[in-house]
Amino acid sequence: MKAIYVVESTVDEALLGAERYPKTVSEEEYDALRQAVTVIDALWYLEESYDALLQNAVEFETSVAQLASGQRLGISSFPDEYDIELRLINRRLMNFLATARAFVDSVKARFSEAGPPLSDGLEALKAFFRSHVATATIA
Repeated sequence: MKAIYVVESTVDEALLGAERYPKTVSEEEYDALRQAVTVIDALWYLEESYDALLQNAVEFETSVAQLASGQRLGISSFPDEYDIELRLINRRLMNFLATARAFVDSVKARFSEAGPPLSDGLEALKAFFRSHVATATIA
């Protein structure tokens, strides 16, 4: 039995023009398109997760730099507000660490769900994470 899938497109949405899009695709073509969409979705999620991780890293680094420069210049806040600044830094560090853990876990999960193009490199990705976590030191 041969299955035929219909691709809907309107003239308003078509980038190439409605006449250049196929109206029907075979089951193999449909499966290939579905796999491509899955991979693109996984890569988009990876980009968004990495962006959140970088934003939290920048916020943490900025807070540390502001506190350190304020103390060195002697223009830091009042002594009773020092605790508030340290809590802000601790919260930003926890945000960064939680985002990093979520990034690592979600990348592994998304890559394994995405299928052969991405799941083939999952072992290399796991080895990369293991080597960088094992060699990381806190300064």
